[in-house]
Amino acid sequence: NPLKFLMRSLSIGASGNFAIRMPVKSTDEIGQLADYFNHFMQALEKYSSRLKAEISQHDKTEQALRISEGKYRTILERMEEGYFEVNFSGQFIFFNFSMGKILGVSGKNISGKKINDFMDRQNSEKLNQLFERVKKTGIAVKISDLELIKDDGSSCSVETSVSLLYDSSKSAIGFSGVLRDVTERRT
Repeated sequence: NPLKFLMRSLSIGASGNFAIRMPVKSTDEIGQLADYFNHFMQALEKYSSRLKAEISQHDKTEQALRISEGKYRTILERMEEGYFEVNFSGQFIFFNFSMGKILGVSGKNISGKKINDFMDRQNSEKLNQLFERVKKTGIAVKISDLELIKDDGSSCSVETSVSLLYDSSKSAIGFSGVLRDVTERRT
């Protein structure tokens, strides 16, 4: 019976086997229905194949991103220089372990603070001028005569390079910088 065969074929197709086809033996309504079914299943098979390829590519991209993020994280964790990201108000958004080490504080004691909290007024103004210049020009700037005040009250001479920090939509959201303790070179 052609209708029972069509129903069985529809059931097989509905279970995900889009390669199922019906023989077209006539040009009557049943034959036309079988032909439509075959075209529909062929379109579903192509769509399914493209979707599987896209999912596979997405999975590969996601894996490559995880590997890249791991490498980035490892570099930041192992470098001796302090790395920081601050918003336009100077509040820390992100920092590496070395940044806390240079400042003589743990990460918990940096969160929520501003970078200027670790400077006297003169150095704070110097850094703010640097930030304004970077914000205005978009060009990274290096400064080598900045003094920080560590958590224990001692001072620390640093050189830093600061550039604009962008979000995923390429809008500037603050500054990122690499900071090196050069206290021993100065004494």
